[in-house]
Amino acid sequence: MKEAEEKGILYMTMGILGSDKEALKGCGLLVSGPREGYDLLEVCLKKIVKEIEYEPCLAYVGSSVSASYVMMVLQGIMTAEEQVLAEAYHMLLAAGFTNEEVSKSFGTWNKDDLESP
Repeated sequence: MKEAEEKGILYMTMGILGSDKEALKGCGLLVSGPREGYDLLEVCLKKIVKEIEYEPCLAYVGSSVSASYVMMVLQGIMTAEEQVLAEAYHMLLAAGFTNEEVSKSFGTWNKDDLESP
């Protein structure tokens, strides 16, 4: 980033939120780098991100490479959620539930205010 700055380049980092399938419908973006660079890109970025309740899923998260760090933390959280689901699945099977019963139960978990990918 410092080398780019010395050459007059506004080096930006962006983290894409969502899967490849979700990105086709609009994704979320975390952007970091010089504020001047974000200000130049903001209008274009708002056109490609998903909107939820008329708010673009776009955030400027800092002047350095903060977006990369935030994406690493988010990936850790998602991995932890996946591990919890895998353990819950295993425990329900061990308790005698069938795959169909567990699937039906899990299917209801993502139909409320805590809905997530």
